[in-house]
Amino acid sequence: MITRQRTEKTAGFTRRMLAVLVLALLALAGCGRSSLPGGRGKDYSKKINTGAGMLTKALTEGKDPMHLSMKSEQNVNPKFPDTAGSKPVMGSRTLEADVSPTEVDMVEGTDGKSRETKATPAQGMQWAFARSGLSMRLLGGNLLLAFAAVSAKEAGSDNIFGITTDKYDLDTANADASKRAAFAMSTNLMMGGKTKLDLVKGSVWLDQSSGRLVKYDLHAEYSDKEGNAWKEHYEALATPK
Repeated sequence: MITRQRTEKTAGFTRRMLAVLVLALLALAGCGRSSLPGGRGKDYSKKINTGAGMLTKALTEGKDPMHLSMKSEQNVNPKFPDTAGSKPVMGSRTLEADVSPTEVDMVEGTDGKSRETKATPAQGMQWAFARSGLSMRLLGGNLLLAFAAVSAKEAGSDNIFGITTDKYDLDTANADASKRAAFAMSTNLMMGGKTKLDLVKGSVWLDQSSGRLVKYDLHAEYSDKEGNAWKEHYEALATPK
């Protein structure tokens, strides 16, 4: 049990470091760029990256009550890709979380099995773990945004639960070739060279007034050297309570 706990803590620390790296890469890609090479329109990487960071901070450090809803179809095999001969297994994951400065109340689901976590600041480490858990659940989508943001194109505006948002459509098949190659290499490194992120497409919505990420709907396609190919889907919606 102790060994397992240590392994999980190590894996959690590694994921947090990768999250920091993802956001740093996005920030570097967006800094000082108002247009893509060749004059093919604006680069919204920095704006999308900043919005994702604002949401993470609002959920983990914010003072306003929020609700986060997430669902995904993704690999749920914990042995893949680190164990030789393992294959991706698709499953559904959900999250419904109410977050405030005084309480975190979240219900996580995996293939119909649910687990509820409640924590308050008085609970110390449990409070810290609950909030960091929210960051980890956002990591999958943030990683895809890191890859796809350079392909963002304006797609109008939408009103989402009273929030006026700017919408951006994403499709890495249409990204600038040099940027796509750079992010493919970075993604490959972050995945340990064992899997390849071939395509990301979808949409992201940012609060028009604050720039904070409100919603994303992302489709991803992966492959590996063993001939496995699979598709994943991620959705998230964060709104004030």
